[in-house]
Amino acid sequence: MLKEAHTEGPYKNTQSFSEARALEVVRTIRRQGKEHGIILIAEEEKTKAIIGIFGAMVTFSSFSLDPLAAELLWWVHPQARKTRLSILLVDAYEMWAEKIGVKKLVIGSMENDHAEAIDKFYKRRGYALTERTYCKELT
Repeated sequence: MLKEAHTEGPYKNTQSFSEARALEVVRTIRRQGKEHGIILIAEEEKTKAIIGIFGAMVTFSSFSLDPLAAELLWWVHPQARKTRLSILLVDAYEMWAEKIGVKKLVIGSMENDHAEAIDKFYKRRGYALTERTYCKELT
């Protein structure tokens, strides 16, 4: 699933995929414990196939050491994108942050075919565009 997410996203041209690195990201988030990291997995009810993942960690912003919840992984299977799954994953992220007392949240959006729809979704939920990121892999 993580490989499919990589293949679909813009990082495929700037960062090679490594299953070991992807799994280490998941393990690193899990090692933070429930007060500092969250991994959400969505399964299809009948087949138990994974159809979504969301991962976040507590960190801090560039301008303050106030805690900040930052999304690191978010992918929904194409067949589940027209459902409420994305909404449920973001709801769970926000509830987790509120439960642990984090007031600032960051969530990303890749430059892809869905960027405009995701932008509208975030703005409806009260998120504001704050920056764009650029990626380069040194070889």
